[in-house]
Amino acid sequence: MRRISDIERRWFGVLFGLFGFVISTLLQRHITGVNLQSPVLSFVAVVIVVYYLKPSWQLPIYGAWLKSVEPVGWIMSRITLFLVFYGLVTPIGMLIRLGGHDALRLRRTSLPSYWLIRKERERKSVDYFRQF
Repeated sequence: MRRISDIERRWFGVLFGLFGFVISTLLQRHITGVNLQSPVLSFVAVVIVVYYLKPSWQLPIYGAWLKSVEPVGWIMSRITLFLVFYGLVTPIGMLIRLGGHDALRLRRTSLPSYWLIRKERERKSVDYFRQF
């Protein structure tokens, strides 16, 4: 695991508390009949108190949190890539294709070769180092 800065460790405690408060509030509003807000807030409070009072436990708590949310990050990255590709890239490609643009120039079927003849230019020794 990479080295975690002191500022990052301090902010984690604050953000973990805020995250716990938001989750407990959402649980209270959307789940009726069972009081889940108190246990969640109690757990978050205990974790925050231990986190700040025992600095030697900060790294294991932070590492456990990262490991527990890693599957969520993995799934969300796949969903994001799926939405960007099929929601943005594919429609743009289809519009370009419907517009008749042939970026690879593949529709020239009457030619014996796809080789493009370029005009000659003077070569210098500097071009070797700057090929593109």
